[in-house]
Amino acid sequence: MKSLIYVSNIGSFLYVVEVCKWFLKKEPNSEFVFLLSNDCLDQKIHLKNVKISRKLEYSLNDIENVLKNNFFNNVYIGISSLKDYGEKYLCLLAKKHNIKTWTIQDYPKSFGFFNSKCIPDIVILFDKNSFSDCKNRFINTSPIL
Repeated sequence: MKSLIYVSNIGSFLYVVEVCKWFLKKEPNSEFVFLLSNDCLDQKIHLKNVKISRKLEYSLNDIENVLKNNFFNNVYIGISSLKDYGEKYLCLLAKKHNIKTWTIQDYPKSFGFFNSKCIPDIVILFDKNSFSDCKNRFINTSPIL
């Protein structure tokens, strides 16, 4: 399994690294390509099978080239709250290429810049209120509690 991990928010980063550790226990040959931006530029990743790119902000062209030049089984898109750092564009582009998208909500009821027209296929949630909110707001996604 090869995953693209796109994060610009520290909360999203902390959660997805733990999920990657879990994946590596289940599938030791899993590969991860991290695109780190904004708050995550200085974060360290102590995992095997990881490639890391760091840039203050990725252009839409950068995002497109990474998807075009790799074969990803899935794309993790972190939720940012201050600015859309290309998350919606990456989500739409991945779906256009039939790549499964997913995210982890790290703050209750916060979906960042995602909306009913653009939301990852899978949203992992940690509380019942957010689960209900997600099911009601986004019919085209699969919330997981």
